[in-house]
Amino acid sequence: MKINFMKKLKNTISMVLLGVGLIGMQYSCEIQENFEYVQGPDNSKLSVDALTFISENESLSLLKEAIIKAGMESYYNGSKEYTFIAPNNQAFTAYLKDNGYASINDIPLPILKNMLKYHIVNGTVNFNDPALSASNKPIAYNTENGQTMFLSHSSTYVGIINEGTNSQWQIRTSNLVPTNGVMHVTNFITYYSAPTGDANAVNPNLLLDTIFPKHDSYINGGIDSDKNLGTTNLLKIKNVSGNGDYDRKAVMIFDFNDFKKEGVVTDLRMQLSVSFTHAKGVDLNLFETPNASWTEASIKFNNMVFPKSPRIASIKTSKVSFFNFDITDLL
Repeated sequence: MKINFMKKLKNTISMVLLGVGLIGMQYSCEIQENFEYVQGPDNSKLSVDALTFISENESLSLLKEAIIKAGMESYYNGSKEYTFIAPNNQAFTAYLKDNGYASINDIPLPILKNMLKYHIVNGTVNFNDPALSASNKPIAYNTENGQTMFLSHSSTYVGIINEGTNSQWQIRTSNLVPTNGVMHVTNFITYYSAPTGDANAVNPNLLLDTIFPKHDSYINGGIDSDKNLGTTNLLKIKNVSGNGDYDRKAVMIFDFNDFKKEGVVTDLRMQLSVSFTHAKGVDLNLFETPNASWTEASIKFNNMVFPKSPRIASIKTSKVSFFNFDITDLL
């Protein structure tokens, strides 16, 4: 049995995940009403570096907080030129809510760094560039976290992030030009998802991680209610009414700290190898237990604390080699 973990940035959960907020700034940098892009100087040149500009705008205060916590100031105030995708406060507020974080400080540092690095594109991408404005096809760029970001524009020249993939976003305010690159402001935390088309295609930009249960056992009702079965090789499951002699439930404990790879969890699945099943198409339900202090050497039906909350996942049994549960909603 195992849990698989996919890593990608998610305006979640996410991990993953994952209101209206406008940038109020003295530079008058709303998306332009006139979408006729012409070759020539930008209307949005700033006289400061990206970090200074972010620091001077309250609507980017959560981005500044994230940059400082991640220790990534040198990306935003250095001399190397980047394209900065700048999520505003609306974006971070949604991300915190979707992922169950109370504040920026609660985001694990590896996840925060990975997120910010995806929003830093190597090189400068300005939609005033005639090479970009002449075509609205997505162009792939490398980001600082090693993943790809596609940048393009709509027929009305609104900037688009990751057009042609399973998740895409419009840029809210485009073509700001700090002294060290270009900046585009978004209302979203963005991430890379697999291109649309083949549903079975493997996305090479996603990482998988697997953890195994620290303790597992099955427990048996009836005459075996006070018997520990943690040394058995199989997890036997059968539901009967009234906690009878054949009422068997499987129990497992996982520690999410066992994940070794950095990233934002956006897809969480539990896979159980199947030794035998009648495959009658009945529900096999998964619950989150309120008590995780037991061990496989001590757990019994009589001392098990059973969940009272609704099931977190369910499948119909069939003749398969694995039972696969999608437990992404547990994030």
